[in-house]
Amino acid sequence: MLLCHIGETTPGIHHYELNLRSLYSDRADRQLFERRWHDFAATDPDHAGLFRRESDTLIYPTESFLTQTSDGRPPVLLVLGNPASQSVRAGMCFAFERNSQHEHRFWRALRIANWLSFNEPCLIEPDVATRNAQRRTQLLSGQYQSPFRIGIDVFFTFPSPASAPRWSGVSGLKNLFGSRALRLIAHAERQRLAQTIARFMTEAGAVVAFQRDAYEGLRANAAPAYTAPIARVGALTSPSAADYPVPLFGAPPTRFAHTQAFHQVLQIYAATITRAPSAPARPGVRLRPHHE
Repeated sequence: MLLCHIGETTPGIHHYELNLRSLYSDRADRQLFERRWHDFAATDPDHAGLFRRESDTLIYPTESFLTQTSDGRPPVLLVLGNPASQSVRAGMCFAFERNSQHEHRFWRALRIANWLSFNEPCLIEPDVATRNAQRRTQLLSGQYQSPFRIGIDVFFTFPSPASAPRWSGVSGLKNLFGSRALRLIAHAERQRLAQTIARFMTEAGAVVAFQRDAYEGLRANAAPAYTAPIARVGALTSPSAADYPVPLFGAPPTRFAHTQAFHQVLQIYAATITRAPSAPARPGVRLRPHHE
C-alpha cells in the first residue's frame, strides 16, 4: 500500500506511512528524491521531530479536524492543500505562531463571512499553546458559532514549511516528490478523502476546496476544471465530491483570505449551501496577495 494511516496521536493529529518503494520504482527517481529530501528536511528545525525514516517507509504527522457527533447543522468540510509543518507541530491548523498573538487571516475571513467564530476565551488567553489547544478543542467538539458543523482536512497529508518558498505548499511537494510521484500520492489521497467525506457528510452538507489540486482531485469528471477567475467570483462547483453526492465548491487559495472578494465568495457559497438566494458575485473585485 502506498499510503497507510497508522493512528491518531493527539486529537486531530494523525500519523501516516508513505511507502517510498511503491512510489519510486525507478532507481534514478529514488536517488533524486533522496537528494531533495536532504535539503527539504534541513529547512526547518521542527522537521527532525516531525518526520521519521524507516528503510523504505517515511512516517509523518498530519491534520484532520472532524467532529464526531451530529448536532443538526449542515456539515461542511473545508479541504486545504496540505498542512504547514509549524501548524502540525502546534497541533492546530493555521496556528498562532511561537511568541505571537497574531491570528491567521483564514480565521478572520471565516469570522467576517459568518462561517465560524471561536468562543471569546480563546481570543484573550495570553499563552499561545493554550490558545491553539482551546481552538482545537472547540473545533473538534463543535463548540463554536456557525450555521454549519465545520470539519477541516487536507488533500495532501504531507506537511511542508510555510517559511521556505521552494518547499512550501503543494508546489513544495511537487519539488520534493516530483510530478509523477505526486500524481500517485494524489490518487491515494483521493481514496482517503472519499472515505472521510462519506463518514462526515449528510445530504445537506457540502465540501469546499481552497486549493487547485484539492478541487481537481475531488471534482466529478464532467464538472468544470479549476480556473482562478471562476473560483474568485464564487462560481466554481461540482455536483459531487470524490463521488459522494454532495456539492463541491472551489474557493480561492487562503493567501487571499484577507480580501473582500474572498469573504464574498464564502458568503455566496454559504447562501447556496443553506438554500438561500445568494448575493451576486462581483467580478470587478480583484484578489491581491497579502504577506503577513
